[in-house]
Formats: sequence, C-alpha cells, structure tokens
Amino acid sequence: DEEYQRYVLEKLELLKQLDELFDVQLQLQNVLEHYRNLVKQSQLDTDEEIDRIADEELIKLRSEALVKMIDEKTKEYDRLLHKIELIKEHQEKRIKSEKVLRITDETIVKYNDIVTDYETLTIRHQTNDEVLGILKQDLEGLDPENNVDEINSLNVKIANVETLQNDLSSKIDYCVESKDALEQDDRVNYYIRLLRSMEQLKVKNIEFRVQANNIKSRIDELTAELENLK
Repeated sequence: DEEYQRYVLEKLELLKQLDELFDVQLQLQNVLEHYRNLVKQSQLDTDEEIDRIADEELIKLRSEALVKMIDEKTKEYDRLLHKIELIKEHQEKRIKSEKVLRITDETIVKYNDIVTDYETLTIRHQTNDEVLGILKQDLEGLDPENNVDEINSLNVKIANVETLQNDLSSKIDYCVESKDALEQDDRVNYYIRLLRSMEQLKVKNIEFRVQANNIKSRIDELTAELENLK
C-alpha cells in the first residue's frame, strides 16, 4: 500500500511538473510571439519610413526640376515678348513710311492704282472664264434640231462674254507692261521692298505670338504642378 501511494504521489508530482512545464512553454510562446510582432511592426515602420523619405526626396527633386523649368521657360517667354515689342516698333515705322509714300509720291500713287486695276481686272477675267465654261457646257447639252432658239441665245451670250474677255485681256496686258515699267523706278522698287518687309514682319509677329502663348500655357501647367507638390 505504501508503495502504491508513493507511486501515485510520484505520478501526481510528474503531472504537476508537466503542467508547470506546459505553462512555461505557453508563456515562452507568448513572449516569442510578442517579440515577433514587435519585429514585424518595426520592419513595417522602417519600410513606411523608407517609403516616406523616398517620396519626400522624389517630391524635392521634382520640385527643383519644376522650378528650373519654370525659370527657363519664363526667360524664353520674356525674350519672345522683347522680340514682339521690337517687331511692333519696326512695323509702326514702316507703316508710317508706307502711308507717306502712298499719299505724297505721285509715282507710287500711279503704281498702286495700276496694281489695283490689275487685281480687279484679273478677278473679272477669272469670273468670266467660269461663266464661259458654264455657257459652253449648257450649249453642248442642247439638241441642235429642237433647241435652235436657246442655242442662238447661248451663242450670243458666249460671244458677248468673249468680247469682254478680249477687252479685259488687253487691259490686263497694259497693266502688266505699265507695272513692270514702273517697278524699274528706284522709288517704286524701294516701296515694293518696304511692302515685302512689312509682310515679313507681320508673319514673324504672328509666329512669335503663337510661340509666346504656347510657352505661357506651359508655364501655367508647370506652376500648377509645383503648387500641387507643396
């Protein structure tokens, strides 16, 4: 009996030790899990910090690049505005010179009149050519046996227009000869070069204004992007 009691006591003691060992293991596991979570959180915090620093660095670099681009574009914009102002000054001078010549110089006045006549006559001649084409097309579509009156009427109209065309052609030839002769005059030659330079300045002015507007739009876009980064 004593031996059996001792056996039971030993078993109970062993079970107690096992329970204590299990509790210790459980506590150890909890401690390990806690430290694992701490390590994971620390890693997450580190990754987040790295991402934050990287984002801040990228924003800084982009902001510096934007400031540089805005500065360069602004300088380019100012240079274009300066060119536009210079062109405006040259245009005003030429417009004034052209007006004086056009009003006061008899040779220039005569030349402009001939150029105007030439342009007007040429337009009328081109219009009559179109009319002749229509009349001749209408004539071709008529039956000679059944549309005699219409054919005669169209032939009269065609003849009248052709007479006008011959007269216009003679006047145009006269204008061309007179214009060519006047263009040999030094004053007229200067006047023509003045008109050409005015047209060139006009084209350049438009070109620079388009460029300036495009650059201004780009500056506005870059500025807006820079503001969004702040």
